[in-house]
Amino acid sequence: MTFYWNWFLNGFSLIVIAIICFYSFFVCRKKIKCSNIGKIFGINGLIFFVYGILNFLWFFEKIKPIESDFILIGSMFNIMKASFFIILIYNLFRDKNLLYILFLFLITALATPGDAIMFFLIVSIVSYCIIAISSFDLFIINNKNIKKAGILVLTYSITSIMLLIFIFSGRSPSSMIWFVPNFVYALVFIIFLSNINKIEEQIDRPLPKVKSKKKIFWPLLFLKFMIFVIAIISFMLLSTVVIHELGHSFAAQYYGCEKTKAVIYDTASQPHTEIVCEGYYNDKIITLSGILLPIIVGMIFIFSGGSFTTNLAYLIFGFSLIIASKDFEMIGMSRSWIFIMTVLGAFILVYGISRLSIDYVKQKGSLFESEEYKLEKSICKDCNERIKKIDTDKKTKIK
Repeated sequence: MTFYWNWFLNGFSLIVIAIICFYSFFVCRKKIKCSNIGKIFGINGLIFFVYGILNFLWFFEKIKPIESDFILIGSMFNIMKASFFIILIYNLFRDKNLLYILFLFLITALATPGDAIMFFLIVSIVSYCIIAISSFDLFIINNKNIKKAGILVLTYSITSIMLLIFIFSGRSPSSMIWFVPNFVYALVFIIFLSNINKIEEQIDRPLPKVKSKKKIFWPLLFLKFMIFVIAIISFMLLSTVVIHELGHSFAAQYYGCEKTKAVIYDTASQPHTEIVCEGYYNDKIITLSGILLPIIVGMIFIFSGGSFTTNLAYLIFGFSLIIASKDFEMIGMSRSWIFIMTVLGAFILVYGISRLSIDYVKQKGSLFESEEYKLEKSICKDCNERIKKIDTDKKTKIK
């Protein structure tokens, strides 16, 4: 059968990545500065190696996989893969924003629905979105090869998401050609390995600035901007829904309810929390908990993070007010107030997206001058002013 060969090629591609990661581990082990990154490579390689061996066992029919097992194992593999990629990029750039994204990602992954197909789809789509978002830091390094790695990571993420769309349309997950994006991902690790000295330098020095605003390829910048914004908005919507439903679930557990189940996806209804309580419980408190928990998480992001996490907090606030319309109705709020809260949420959401977009454009230097460009400009301006002053002094002396 065709998918048997897919399993062989999938396993081979995963083993290739594992070998590259293991070799990177031994190379980094000899270098003191990048020893931590070497450990990340080593753990990453181990994860790919185990999953690759499992694909070979499926191919040789030593293990007969059940479709639901394949889906569950694949989704857990994607969670670990995305998490270690974030940790790898964080060790290179010390970007604390990635840790906040990792926190939201793990909450989203752990609270995904029990339905096997949807579990695989939601977790995997979020995983690849996270990898795509994390890859944007690679474009900042003033190294063409590292920037190529960033493009390859984006290609890997987009290709994988396209395969997931095919699964959503009814194709079997085990018949997908995962080896295609896997080989692209292998090229990323080869670039990391071949530029290990540049990476070692990157650990010691501060984040480099964009050299000039003149060298900008606008179509690529626009494409990166669209991918970044769409991925962030989609991820934050899903994370807010998860946190909202977990708020209901935590409150129900506080009252000792026998059964609490947060349902993020259901073909028959919107996301909801199923609660069975035989003893005393306060329905309004449980309802309000779903509204308050995203607000609390958003406030933590504002007070503990920087500009980027503040923008994420605005997205959380906006989405939480919009998705809480039924909760507002359950606690007795009038339709007029529900409308006002929904409109307020929409305004906060638009404001957050605008701030996110402006910050992205500023960082990429597309519409604003880079710091280095401003410095050169100020030096030239200062030189011109000094020359004018000297000329004026000479003319005064002559008179």
